[in-house]
Amino acid sequence: MAVFLYILFWVLIINNQSSSLNYSLMKGYFKLNIVLGIVSSILAIYQYYFDPSIFNLVVHNVYGNEEILLQGNVLRRTTALIGSPQSFSLYMGMVFGIVLFTKFPRKSIKLILLAVLFIGGILSGSRMFTVFIVILFLGYLFENRNRLVKFLKPTYFILFGGIITLPFLELENNNTVIRLLDFIGNWPALMIFFENFKFDSFYNVIFGHGLGYKDRIVYNFFGYEYQSVESYILLLLLQQGIVGLVLFINIYTRAFYNSILKNRFVLYLLIAFLVNQLFVPAFSGLTFGFLGWGIIIYALSINRDYKDDPKTLE
Repeated sequence: MAVFLYILFWVLIINNQSSSLNYSLMKGYFKLNIVLGIVSSILAIYQYYFDPSIFNLVVHNVYGNEEILLQGNVLRRTTALIGSPQSFSLYMGMVFGIVLFTKFPRKSIKLILLAVLFIGGILSGSRMFTVFIVILFLGYLFENRNRLVKFLKPTYFILFGGIITLPFLELENNNTVIRLLDFIGNWPALMIFFENFKFDSFYNVIFGHGLGYKDRIVYNFFGYEYQSVESYILLLLLQQGIVGLVLFINIYTRAFYNSILKNRFVLYLLIAFLVNQLFVPAFSGLTFGFLGWGIIIYALSINRDYKDDPKTLE
């Protein structure tokens, strides 16, 4: 999968011009992710409060193991079936954004879905979910600044506010929630990022160390000692150097450009992705890496002649 994602990366570099896309297929993709996201969030809530292994379906040897969690040395966090707390939190953030910018027949249904996704994301214990939510809400408020008063009708506001407070009811004993609130302090990803931001030679700066350097899958395969660099962008720079980073920026610039013109809600997903890519390695992983690149491909493929309202996914 790691190799496949890099092949996909170069295909996008070679063919990064906007092109026609089957929008009914993409709408189906968004709908499918809403369903999978809600199911995953419900499973995560069950995992956190009742069964870490979710009927022995979870393969994570830490967060799916009740005996390890009971030792008190590991923070209880949720993964559902997405692989890791980081990947799961990013997926919850992505689906939260899709629901946030999607039109539903009833706003009450939309708020309930947002609340369920919010609880699942909070229980992941990942600061990256907080980043996602802040960026998405700022984008939503900007896009709907003229209709904000209608959105905050008392009935819907009370309903949404009441549901999302559930994870906070035992705040004093809930280390997972406290970890999210302690956003910057004691953030190991920052230190790991700067510790790994170094190069052996000028050649490595330009062309990198090569595919597989500091890659979990490759290191596990060869039995090397592994330490994550906690950053997809830094991993890209270390593996492919400035050349690879510039080409990645080229891809993202095209995706931003298309989104600004034709699909603004994807724009805020892309911004949230980019911020998280600085301090999350999950984009090169098996689960969320594939899902996240799906959104980027969609942004790259937007046809500027497309006339329908991209926010309508009914």
